[in-house]
Amino acid sequence: FDRANQLVYLTAWRNFTTGIKAEYVNGSVLLYGGLIPVALSFEAFIPIQISGVDYDWGGDGSDSNPFLIRTKDDLVAMKENILTDYSNNEYFGGFYLLANDLVFTPEDFRFDGAYYNGSKGFDPMIGTSSANTPLPFCGGFDGGGHTISGLKQVIIAGSGADAGLFAQTATHYDTVLDLYHYPSIHDLNLSDFVIAGDTQETDYAGFVVGRAGADTEFFNINVENSSLERTLLYSGGIVGQAADSNLQNCRVSGCLIKTNQESGYAGGIAGTFSGTIGDPAYMGSGYDVTVDSCEIVGGARAGGILGYNLNKSVMITSSLVTGTTEVDASGEESAGAGGIAGAFEGTGGNSIIEKSVVDEAVTVTSKNISGGIVGRSGLDGTAFLT
Repeated sequence: FDRANQLVYLTAWRNFTTGIKAEYVNGSVLLYGGLIPVALSFEAFIPIQISGVDYDWGGDGSDSNPFLIRTKDDLVAMKENILTDYSNNEYFGGFYLLANDLVFTPEDFRFDGAYYNGSKGFDPMIGTSSANTPLPFCGGFDGGGHTISGLKQVIIAGSGADAGLFAQTATHYDTVLDLYHYPSIHDLNLSDFVIAGDTQETDYAGFVVGRAGADTEFFNINVENSSLERTLLYSGGIVGQAADSNLQNCRVSGCLIKTNQESGYAGGIAGTFSGTIGDPAYMGSGYDVTVDSCEIVGGARAGGILGYNLNKSVMITSSLVTGTTEVDASGEESAGAGGIAGAFEGTGGNSIIEKSVVDEAVTVTSKNISGGIVGRSGLDGTAFLT
């Protein structure tokens, strides 16, 4: 401390993603807040913004030379990597490869942690255009068999409606090349992921994707020991809502998946889903899709695999609900819960459940209707159980 010039010199510092944290301690000035004096100390956080610097992604984003996610900072920065297609339209895509295990710690999300982010923790990944419009992920994310562990996500009112590693996915079309970019997420492990939604705004939440657009591919994904709570509508162990998508070789174990509204819908794999869950051609031992020892709570509908489908077609095949899994829909008077699906309802949808099992240790409870396979079926279409 330079008393004459009223300056404090920086003696220790830590780099943050958006600034520098300075720490000052003066051992010669003692403060008596109690019986034991402590040295005068304070901390300052100095925000810094840097522009005009190209991020080193270690690849060009092609299928053969993907962008590399090597560190926790890379993962956080990923949503800032906005590309431009040959039609001069911006999109959040390209191919990414997770090159290492990423371990987030509780200290990362403390008020003085590198990823505190105004108490929000890790933001759901969604791009933003130069016109400030949202850009859902339309690329490929290859987990490389690696694990992302310890993520924490808190959705604050006004910050967005979808929660998960990715907020949203969607197909992108390049009109000049007549080329579609289809989203895919695969060969990824997630563990100890905590998501706390906002009960007034978080409509869709899943550990991998909150809301998945048409033709999203999910395969070779494992989620374990994670919790998802305080959501409004749809919650799932992999995805909150998916349209015309495909999911294969996925496992969710030891997880809490819960909506906090009487009208909420929860599923061990998906809150709501159209397309195919499980590989129809699966010939291996065991099952292609597994939910093991999870607590699945939906106010209106809850299912071991799927929470609720309204006016949608889905095939659920080669799926297993096992362990100490509990499926509960006890919020509203017309609630429905099922070992595989909470409910199929509406018009025009065809639903098939085949080659799937609910083990005897699984418990299914509801305020109104519950079933070992399906809770409610008011579908004005076709439903097959084989």
